[in-house]
Amino acid sequence: GTPVQFVSVKPEKMIAPEQNGYGDLAYNMTDLETTIIDCFDQPRYAGGWEDLIKAFGRADLNSRKMVEHTKAYGQKGLVKRLGFLAEQLHPEKLADFIEYARGKVGKKYMLLEPGGPQKGTFNSAWRLRINMDMRTIVNYRDEG
Repeated sequence: GTPVQFVSVKPEKMIAPEQNGYGDLAYNMTDLETTIIDCFDQPRYAGGWEDLIKAFGRADLNSRKMVEHTKAYGQKGLVKRLGFLAEQLHPEKLADFIEYARGKVGKKYMLLEPGGPQKGTFNSAWRLRINMDMRTIVNYRDEG
């Protein structure tokens, strides 16, 4: 009863796919880390931004896989956003990923929520403009 939309991705973003199904009904499916990264890379296919943060907060992610999988995307903004959220939602469990992400911050400020309002506080450590209510993020940390 759950609607599903199949999305094609570039081959370099298809990290360690698992093959499911048989014969003509076979298909590739990504692991949890790649799925989360894909959703933040293409949020239009993944519900609202708050749903993405909630999913990130609840997910049991592997720090090593997060580092390796985000490398395939080559997008500083994606790494910065995920690093910031990891620091807020999984500071101990994703410590290695957070350290990796800090090294990718750069100088340019970006919006935490791409396409969101051009307002909010500036986080100089992550070079992000936090254009959403931080209580929303904290609430998802407390739920997880």
